[in-house]
Amino acid sequence: MSRALTAAHVSAAPARAAALALAWYTVLLYVVAGAGAAVSSGWWPGVAIVAASSGLALKAIWFHPRLAAGVLLDVGVILAVVFVWPGSLH
Repeated sequence: MSRALTAAHVSAAPARAAALALAWYTVLLYVVAGAGAAVSSGWWPGVAIVAASSGLALKAIWFHPRLAAGVLLDVGVILAVVFVWPGSLH
């Protein structure tokens, strides 16, 4: 359970449903960004940024130490898009 949501007196069932919804939203965005990159579209970097931001929000609200690698991956995606890496995909 999220400490932030517990402090806000959100019960376990709605918090779990929100976590699951945000997780699936993040997965869907990453799949769409990956598909866009695979076909060399011009819009995939924006979707990748939104996906990574959504993943970071998920991990910030429901943080667990086992998610630390996911935080690094989300930050890596944001940095890769911002610094246009790899250039062959843009």
